[in-house]
Amino acid sequence: MLTGIVAPWLLWSEFLVMTFSGIGVAIKVLKREPFQCVCLGTFLKVPLTTITLIEDFGMAILAIIMVLLI
Repeated sequence: MLTGIVAPWLLWSEFLVMTFSGIGVAIKVLKREPFQCVCLGTFLKVPLTTITLIEDFGMAILAIIMVLLI
């Protein structure tokens, strides 16, 4: 994305990855299981929260919007 390459296959890939990630986070949040965020969790001990959930689904929605705009 930073290189300016906006290919539909890349956006669809982002949509799929972020959707599956969001589903996994939603399951953990609903079960109230303690789980550290994979991105920085091992270094900063960041817990999974609803913010992670919003981020994942937000990025999936933005990818779809970008697909529709190109």
